[in-house]
Order: sequence, then structure tokens, then C-alpha cells
Amino acid sequence: MSQSIQAEDDLEQKRQGPTAPDSQHPFDRSGVHSFDNPNDYVSKYTAGEKVELKVRRNGIRVPLALIVVEAKKVAKKWEYQLKHSDDSELYDFGAWIQEEKLSAAPGG
Repeated sequence: MSQSIQAEDDLEQKRQGPTAPDSQHPFDRSGVHSFDNPNDYVSKYTAGEKVELKVRRNGIRVPLALIVVEAKKVAKKWEYQLKHSDDSELYDFGAWIQEEKLSAAPGG
């Protein structure tokens, strides 16, 4: 009978998942930031800064070097207008690109 009770306890623990005291949960995770007020979130990039955008060319994702022209906040997220680094033409006819799609250019 005691094996049956132990088996039921084990099954219930598996259903509930692992439990651990809060002190064992990592709150500082790489790339995760908590803000008390999301409106306080400042843009990651500024005008003139070099960034990279991954684009598909012949089915392969390659980095495209661009320069930030302007930034704006839309629904608590930042978007950027970019230009090609070799001329003054806006990327994609001036389309606004979400911050999540960009990364800092190496050496930039």
C-alpha cells in the first residue's frame, strides 16, 4: 500500500512540475531587463549609429550594414529609419524597422 501512495505522490509532483524556493530562480537573465515603467525605456540606437539588419539574399541570411537616421517610439517599442552607409538613400524607401530586428554593427 505504501508503494501505491508513493507512486501517486511522484505522479502528482510530475504533473505540478519542479518546485523550488524563489531564491533558486535566476532573476538576472542575459538579455532580459525589467523596467518599473515601460515608458522609461530609451532607444537602443541613436542617429548616426551603425547597425546591422539581417536580410535574405539568394535564400541566405546576410548582415546588411546601415546607419540610423531617425528613431521613434510606437506602442512602447522603438522603430528606426535607416540609410545605406555608402549613400544617402533611405533603406526600403524610408520604412520604419523595429528595434528587435537590428543589432549593433561590429566596430560601429
